[in-house]
Amino acid sequence: MEASFEGEFLNTTPTFPVYLLSLDIQATAQQQRSNIDVFIVTLGKDLLVERMKICKTLWDAGISADFLPKKNPKMQQQLEHCEKPGAFIPLVILFGDDEVKRGEIKIKDMSIKEGEEKSGVVVAKDNMVEEIRKRLTTLNTIET
Repeated sequence: MEASFEGEFLNTTPTFPVYLLSLDIQATAQQQRSNIDVFIVTLGKDLLVERMKICKTLWDAGISADFLPKKNPKMQQQLEHCEKPGAFIPLVILFGDDEVKRGEIKIKDMSIKEGEEKSGVVVAKDNMVEEIRKRLTTLNTIET
């Protein structure tokens, strides 16, 4: 496609190509992953120590993880942290008081927006590292 530009100062009509681009900003932002693989999200109050313990377990296993260091962050605030443009965190560990009592956590793949695993999968806390590694391997295989 070519467009004309009427020169006010020159009595010429130069022609130059015009390129039309369409960008999907959301998809582009999600493709730019953070260096953090797992973000820890809690539901409920006074779970900062539990978030710290889980994070340390992941760090000790060589898995990059983070959490909001606030005492009682809102769930939405925590989830938004995972989807920041240019810093997408692919996996989330979710838990509340009930999960702590049962020794469980929920792992959610943030790229899944529909289907059975949209809300995540519940695993025993003891199997967390193994399950996270498996999911990260799958994600890294898909991305390359």
